[in-house]
Amino acid sequence: NAIFYDTELTQADTYWQQIISKYNMNLCVNNSWSGSYVSQHTPNQNANKDSDGSVSSGMARADNLAKADGTKPDYILVYIGINDLNAGVSADTVATAYNTMLDTITTTYSGAKVFCVNMPNRNTGNSPVAYNTAIKNAVDNHDNVYLIDLYGSKYSGTTYQTNSLDNLHPNAVGMDYMTQIIIDGM
Repeated sequence: NAIFYDTELTQADTYWQQIISKYNMNLCVNNSWSGSYVSQHTPNQNANKDSDGSVSSGMARADNLAKADGTKPDYILVYIGINDLNAGVSADTVATAYNTMLDTITTTYSGAKVFCVNMPNRNTGNSPVAYNTAIKNAVDNHDNVYLIDLYGSKYSGTTYQTNSLDNLHPNAVGMDYMTQIIIDGM
């Protein structure tokens, strides 16, 4: 599925493309999937060609991060889990799935540095605290994996709400916030 973009945003506006451009990096793969979960979960109705989540889950996509020519990434940025939170997937299920995903990434791409971005506080009533604990614990269980704390950053709470398209997807200003937070974390 296509990555969510609104008429307000272009690929150049995204945090990941801004980081790539700033440091003159080359993109191996953008393996984002609209409507995906870190866990294998029945996807939302827009996630076509994936009736049971076995294709779109973070666990299923973790070993598909190299270029078609076999070039492996030096840096991997992981930002996933909000759909699990919104769907009420248990934090224990997310913890298991996140560990499985990182096991695959760190085995398949053992030379890469992996940066995991936790979930912001979006003031929605769905608190990401238990999920962020699961992400932190998974990060702590793996070598060359680092946490980027979006939840504890300036781009959380009211600031997130103000700088998002729909209180889920960042707008251009939100993307700029995320870019700087991720750069600082890296």
